[in-house]
Amino acid sequence: MSEELTHTFTYTTEEYMNAMSVWYRRDRRVYMILASVCAISVIVFFTFPLVHALFLVTFYLAVVLLAAFVIRPQLLKRSFRQSRIWQAEQVFSFDQDGMKIETEYSSTALKWKFFHEVWDTNYAYLLFVEKRKFLIVPKRIFKGVDEQLSFEELIHTAIPNTKLLSRGEQ
Repeated sequence: MSEELTHTFTYTTEEYMNAMSVWYRRDRRVYMILASVCAISVIVFFTFPLVHALFLVTFYLAVVLLAAFVIRPQLLKRSFRQSRIWQAEQVFSFDQDGMKIETEYSSTALKWKFFHEVWDTNYAYLLFVEKRKFLIVPKRIFKGVDEQLSFEELIHTAIPNTKLLSRGEQ
Protein backbone atom coordinates (compact mmCIF):
# COMPACT_ATOMS: atom_id res chain seq x y z
CA MET A 1 0.00 0.00 0.00
CA SER A 2 1.75 3.14 -1.15
CA GLU A 3 -0.98 5.76 -0.88
CA GLU A 4 -2.69 7.00 2.25
CA LEU A 5 -6.12 5.60 3.10
CA THR A 6 -8.45 8.05 4.84
CA HIS A 7 -11.82 7.12 6.29
CA THR A 8 -14.40 9.18 8.16
CA PHE A 9 -16.91 7.41 10.38
CA THR A 10 -18.72 7.43 13.71
CA TYR A 11 -18.60 4.42 16.01
CA THR A 12 -21.83 2.57 16.66
CA THR A 13 -22.85 1.10 20.00
CA GLU A 14 -22.71 -2.36 18.43
CA GLU A 15 -19.11 -1.91 17.25
CA TYR A 16 -18.04 -0.77 20.69
CA MET A 17 -19.90 -3.60 22.44
CA ASN A 18 -18.59 -6.23 19.98
CA ALA A 19 -15.00 -5.10 20.47
CA MET A 20 -15.35 -5.07 24.24
CA SER A 21 -17.05 -8.46 24.34
CA VAL A 22 -14.27 -10.01 22.24
CA TRP A 23 -11.69 -8.53 24.56
CA TYR A 24 -13.54 -9.58 27.74
CA ARG A 25 -13.99 -13.08 26.35
CA ARG A 26 -10.37 -13.66 27.36
CA ASP A 27 -11.59 -13.71 30.98
CA ARG A 28 -14.14 -16.46 30.31
CA ARG A 29 -11.88 -19.17 31.77
CA VAL A 30 -11.68 -17.28 35.06
CA TYR A 31 -15.46 -17.06 35.23
CA MET A 32 -15.81 -20.76 34.48
CA ILE A 33 -13.43 -21.60 37.32
CA LEU A 34 -15.36 -19.33 39.68
CA ALA A 35 -18.65 -20.92 38.63
CA SER A 36 -17.18 -24.39 39.28
CA VAL A 37 -15.99 -23.32 42.72
CA CYS A 38 -19.49 -21.97 43.46
CA ALA A 39 -21.13 -25.23 42.38
CA ILE A 40 -18.72 -27.34 44.45
CA SER A 41 -19.23 -25.08 47.46
CA VAL A 42 -23.01 -25.41 47.26
CA ILE A 43 -22.69 -29.21 47.08
CA VAL A 44 -20.38 -29.19 50.10
CA PHE A 45 -22.77 -26.88 52.00
CA PHE A 46 -25.71 -29.22 51.49
CA THR A 47 -23.59 -32.28 52.28
CA PHE A 48 -21.99 -30.77 55.41
CA PRO A 49 -24.39 -28.09 56.78
CA LEU A 50 -21.84 -26.86 59.32
CA VAL A 51 -19.76 -25.19 56.62
CA HIS A 52 -21.68 -21.88 56.54
CA ALA A 53 -18.63 -19.72 55.87
CA LEU A 54 -17.98 -21.59 52.65
CA PHE A 55 -21.57 -20.95 51.59
CA LEU A 56 -21.20 -17.23 52.25
CA VAL A 57 -18.05 -17.14 50.12
CA THR A 58 -19.90 -19.02 47.39
CA PHE A 59 -22.78 -16.56 47.55
CA TYR A 60 -20.33 -13.67 47.24
CA LEU A 61 -18.68 -15.29 44.22
CA ALA A 62 -22.10 -15.85 42.63
CA VAL A 63 -22.89 -12.15 43.04
CA VAL A 64 -19.57 -11.24 41.41
CA LEU A 65 -20.30 -13.58 38.49
CA LEU A 66 -23.76 -12.06 38.10
CA ALA A 67 -22.22 -8.60 38.03
CA ALA A 68 -19.70 -9.67 35.41
CA PHE A 69 -22.28 -11.12 33.04
CA VAL A 70 -25.27 -8.83 33.61
CA ILE A 71 -24.07 -5.50 34.92
CA ARG A 72 -20.84 -5.14 32.88
CA PRO A 73 -22.60 -4.87 29.50
CA GLN A 74 -24.92 -2.22 30.89
CA LEU A 75 -21.97 -0.25 32.24
CA LEU A 76 -20.22 -0.52 28.88
CA LYS A 77 -23.29 0.80 27.03
CA ARG A 78 -23.58 3.70 29.44
CA SER A 79 -19.86 4.41 29.10
CA PHE A 80 -20.24 4.54 25.31
CA ARG A 81 -23.28 6.81 25.42
CA GLN A 82 -21.64 9.24 27.84
CA SER A 83 -18.29 9.49 26.05
CA ARG A 84 -17.88 12.45 23.70
CA ILE A 85 -14.84 10.80 22.13
CA TRP A 86 -16.73 7.61 21.18
CA GLN A 87 -19.66 9.65 19.86
CA ALA A 88 -17.51 12.01 17.81
CA GLU A 89 -16.87 11.69 14.12
CA GLN A 90 -13.52 9.93 13.61
CA VAL A 91 -11.09 10.44 10.74
CA PHE A 92 -8.55 7.61 10.42
CA SER A 93 -5.68 7.87 7.95
CA PHE A 94 -3.32 4.95 7.33
CA ASP A 95 0.01 4.96 5.49
CA GLN A 96 3.40 3.23 5.64
CA ASP A 97 4.54 5.34 8.61
CA GLY A 98 1.54 4.87 10.87
CA MET A 99 -1.96 6.15 11.41
CA LYS A 100 -3.48 9.51 12.17
CA ILE A 101 -6.64 9.90 14.20
CA GLU A 102 -8.62 13.11 14.21
CA THR A 103 -11.80 14.11 15.99
CA GLU A 104 -13.23 17.48 16.85
CA TYR A 105 -11.53 17.10 20.25
CA SER A 106 -8.09 15.82 19.33
CA SER A 107 -5.61 14.89 16.66
CA THR A 108 -2.81 12.40 17.00
CA ALA A 109 -0.33 10.52 14.85
CA LEU A 110 0.86 7.06 15.89
CA LYS A 111 3.77 5.16 14.39
CA TRP A 112 3.15 1.50 13.66
CA LYS A 113 5.83 0.46 16.16
CA PHE A 114 3.56 1.90 18.89
CA PHE A 115 1.26 -1.13 18.42
CA HIS A 116 2.24 -4.59 19.61
CA GLU A 117 -0.71 -6.81 18.69
CA VAL A 118 -3.66 -6.84 16.30
CA TRP A 119 -6.83 -8.89 16.65
CA ASP A 120 -9.00 -9.59 13.63
CA THR A 121 -12.66 -9.96 14.66
CA ASN A 122 -15.74 -10.38 12.48
CA TYR A 123 -16.50 -6.65 12.61
CA ALA A 124 -13.29 -4.79 13.42
CA TYR A 125 -9.55 -4.83 13.91
CA LEU A 126 -8.36 -4.21 17.45
CA LEU A 127 -4.94 -2.53 17.46
CA PHE A 128 -3.37 -2.95 20.89
CA VAL A 129 -1.10 -0.27 22.30
CA GLU A 130 -1.01 -1.91 25.75
CA LYS A 131 -2.38 -5.10 27.23
CA ARG A 132 -5.70 -3.45 28.09
CA LYS A 133 -5.79 -0.53 25.66
CA PHE A 134 -6.64 -0.78 22.00
CA LEU A 135 -8.02 1.15 19.07
CA ILE A 136 -11.04 -0.13 17.17
CA VAL A 137 -10.86 0.01 13.36
CA PRO A 138 -14.30 -1.06 12.07
CA LYS A 139 -14.17 -3.20 8.94
CA ARG A 140 -17.17 -1.36 7.49
CA ILE A 141 -15.01 1.72 6.80
CA PHE A 142 -13.12 -0.04 4.02
CA LYS A 143 -14.54 0.48 0.55
CA GLY A 144 -14.12 -3.14 -0.46
CA VAL A 145 -12.27 -6.39 0.04
CA ASP A 146 -9.21 -5.11 -1.86
CA GLU A 147 -8.85 -2.10 0.44
CA GLN A 148 -9.30 -4.30 3.50
CA LEU A 149 -6.64 -6.71 2.25
CA SER A 150 -4.31 -3.76 1.62
CA PHE A 151 -4.82 -2.69 5.23
CA GLU A 152 -4.08 -6.23 6.46
CA GLU A 153 -0.93 -6.35 4.33
CA LEU A 154 0.14 -3.02 5.79
CA ILE A 155 -0.41 -4.38 9.31
CA HIS A 156 1.66 -7.49 8.54
CA THR A 157 4.59 -5.48 7.18
CA ALA A 158 4.45 -2.38 9.38
CA ILE A 159 3.89 -3.71 12.90
CA PRO A 160 6.96 -5.58 14.08
CA ASN A 161 6.55 -9.13 15.40
CA THR A 162 2.79 -9.27 15.14
CA LYS A 163 0.27 -11.48 13.43
CA LEU A 164 -3.38 -10.85 12.77
CA LEU A 165 -4.90 -12.94 15.54
CA SER A 166 -8.36 -14.08 14.54
CA ARG A 167 -10.86 -13.53 17.34
CA GLY A 168 -14.20 -14.19 15.67
CA GLU A 169 -17.40 -13.60 17.58
CA GLN A 170 -19.77 -16.53 17.91
